[in-house]
Amino acid sequence: MMIIADVVFGHMLVVASGSEWERAQSKPRELQALKQRLSQAVGPTFDADDFQWPWFKMEGRHWDNDNRYEGWGNGEWSELRHCPKVVEVHKQHLQTLLDAGVRGIRFDAVKHMRPAHLAEYVGFLRQPGRAQHVYIYGEVLSVDESMHREYMDPLSMPTTDFCLTVFINAAVKAEGGAAAAAAGARAAAVAAAASEGLDVVRSGAVTAATGQQSAPVLSVDSVRFARNHDTVKNPGSFYGLDSGCARARVVWAWLLSVHDGTVLMYPDDLMHPSAADLLKRALRFRAQSGICAEASEVCLRSISQDGSSAPRPALVTVTLRNHEGRIEGVCLLNVTQDAELVVGSLPLRSSAPEEATALLAEGGSLVVLQADGKITDQEGVPQRLRVQPWDAVFLVEAPL
Repeated sequence: MMIIADVVFGHMLVVASGSEWERAQSKPRELQALKQRLSQAVGPTFDADDFQWPWFKMEGRHWDNDNRYEGWGNGEWSELRHCPKVVEVHKQHLQTLLDAGVRGIRFDAVKHMRPAHLAEYVGFLRQPGRAQHVYIYGEVLSVDESMHREYMDPLSMPTTDFCLTVFINAAVKAEGGAAAAAAGARAAAVAAAASEGLDVVRSGAVTAATGQQSAPVLSVDSVRFARNHDTVKNPGSFYGLDSGCARARVVWAWLLSVHDGTVLMYPDDLMHPSAADLLKRALRFRAQSGICAEASEVCLRSISQDGSSAPRPALVTVTLRNHEGRIEGVCLLNVTQDAELVVGSLPLRSSAPEEATALLAEGGSLVVLQADGKITDQEGVPQRLRVQPWDAVFLVEAPL
């Protein structure tokens, strides 16, 4: 088990409202009084000189443009400046955490710190001679890939994959089939970008003919989630992410069933009666099959119940393969709320040489996945697997 500590090094507590700070900019005595209040609140470790001046209210488009580094969030988050004193205090704090047994660090609000500032802490944690490896990642609340790259590339550090979360949430909600799912993800990302003044947004694509997903994954080690504290406490405020625990469980299962990335679970979802069973089974599947897998094939299939209505996303299949291309596990995920799905075959990568694979279901029954994707018993008799709404069937490789 690893303990990950959340460190907030860009800003500190609120000692006055944004309107108070704004009014004080033209009233020297009021400004001095607020600075004194700040010094008293953060002393004796810091004083007002350790904060960013002149004061600038970071709001609206400034959350994501070039003014995002030194601004005071909402005009009230006391913004620390990048200076030797501040960095040294923070390094001492990091060392205290490591001495206490912490082996992972989450840097909060990374996009509001310049990469050179963050690099001082990353270098400290990775300095030669440190007895144990420290896992590091940064929270970058954005769907702008270029913003993530500011930190991922020079610091070799994964970030929070909002791009993938937006895509999957749009995909499981969309009507109109696979192409509509991709369009929904693009629309969510573009709408978010327009509201925040972003210029570069990477979005996923879906090939309508096959349903194969090309999701906007930032990196193979990106930090992934269905919900986190920001989206739970502020539903709909971040890229339209507003799923409750019940719907989010299928997004969690999708994320957990693929072999790569780091999935950080929201504790309330893991313990909630509507989600706990599926999430625990998905975690077990990841531990059993994901450890040997080196590739994940994801396919989204759509259905139209009455033949005339627009097709809607229905079945996500995730096929895990090892370095030899052999199947290690399969997840069948029903993303509909009201339709039981009956599955008799799986879409397999056409370019891969296939052979029959025995798969063990959670209840202990054995099925065989044939080279053409059909599901049979050991004698070759066709079999059908039933997947309940907002649930999954997990199959792991077993010797024939």
